[in-house]
Amino acid sequence: MQFYASDTLCKVENAVHSRFSLGRMFVKNRPNPRAGEMWALDNGAFSCFRQGKPFNAGLFRKRLAATYDTPPQFVMLPDVVGDRETTLKWANQWLDGHEGEWPWYLVIQDGMAGEDLAPFWGRIRGLFLGGTDRLKADAQYWCDLAHSKGKKFHYGRASTPRKLAHAIRCYSDSADTARINMMTPKEYSHMLYLIHNPEAAFYTGDLLSGDNKVAEVPNV
Repeated sequence: MQFYASDTLCKVENAVHSRFSLGRMFVKNRPNPRAGEMWALDNGAFSCFRQGKPFNAGLFRKRLAATYDTPPQFVMLPDVVGDRETTLKWANQWLDGHEGEWPWYLVIQDGMAGEDLAPFWGRIRGLFLGGTDRLKADAQYWCDLAHSKGKKFHYGRASTPRKLAHAIRCYSDSADTARINMMTPKEYSHMLYLIHNPEAAFYTGDLLSGDNKVAEVPNV
């Protein structure tokens, strides 16, 4: 599974994460991927939502208009946090103007159902699990659905060892966190261990439903 860290890291942290084969998810900063780097482009909607600001469509368009030597693994279609109807409407509108230009991922929001995605399967590369933390409990359903259609599945905000283990057990193709530089050393080592030893996720207990005990693992 490919794991993406935030783009807000300093040069030293980026070097460390590059060493451990972590990709970068560009959210706030202008994308500057290194040659051959695994990277993805976030639409910035969740960041705007947390700041109480409207989605910055102009900035997103500028980033789409830029030229990158290394193409992104995926680009998130614009979405509205917690708003199923508007997210589907926006996704359709953006695809009408940019279909085929980018490896688009549709962002799943609370309240969506599999039948909502019928018009999109031939137009997207994958699904991005967004929404609230409650929606994480449905990750297996969305991952299985994506794979049944020959698409990729990304588990958004896998920001703890518990959630990362769940993402791995669902057989997610990728996952991300924006807070890896705020983790304790122990939590960080657990995350790196799971990324490079995904089989450990299958014997650490039910980490999503309340058992927060993570198996003791060596430092990476």
